[in-house]
Amino acid sequence: MEVETNEYRENRLAAMAELEKLGFRPYGRAYPHDDLSKIRAEFSEGREVLAAGRLMMIRRMGKMNFCTINDGTDKFQLIFRRDQLDERLFAGFKLLHLGDIIGVKGDLFTTQRGEKSIVVKDWELLAKALEQPPEKFHGLTDQEERYRRRYVDLMTNDESRGRFFTRSKILAETRKYLWGRGFYEVETPILQGQAEPPPSRSRRISMLLTSTWSCA
Repeated sequence: MEVETNEYRENRLAAMAELEKLGFRPYGRAYPHDDLSKIRAEFSEGREVLAAGRLMMIRRMGKMNFCTINDGTDKFQLIFRRDQLDERLFAGFKLLHLGDIIGVKGDLFTTQRGEKSIVVKDWELLAKALEQPPEKFHGLTDQEERYRRRYVDLMTNDESRGRFFTRSKILAETRKYLWGRGFYEVETPILQGQAEPPPSRSRRISMLLTSTWSCA
């Protein structure tokens, strides 16, 4: 497994070097864009939009290629057509991998199957992913691995990402409510663990004081 991971990484590093030769910066810049959820909500055939997100799916089919990006608010299909891109942009597209973050400019288009899409006219590399995502990009299935590699879980699992977004909003609103009523937030160190034993008392002889600790 370690050898395969190294091979994947080497392939991505080689692709990054080729992208740099084509003039793409591997870790780009700020890219003004609209959220994909807003683009979908305000969809208008033929309208030009700016979007950005992480590549979740790539389906290469010669002159007509399809990708899916996710920006955390929604997923959206991209269409890379050979006749819409110059040589540099199309050559660079061939070097993209799952997990890469790109920004695109293009026109809104509905496919024959009714899929709302963006026909890409220009794109930029915003961040090159060097690690191979989970197989088929379906996310991590091992519970312990999900905890250890939380960043991968959040990248691939919509349910986990939504749960963390909701948690963050609840904490933010709770803090806002309490701050508005004169409360202060004080962090105290605790031991992280599964069990919840009752608080224990220990005597620190050198300082002649008693402290209380708990596991949470």
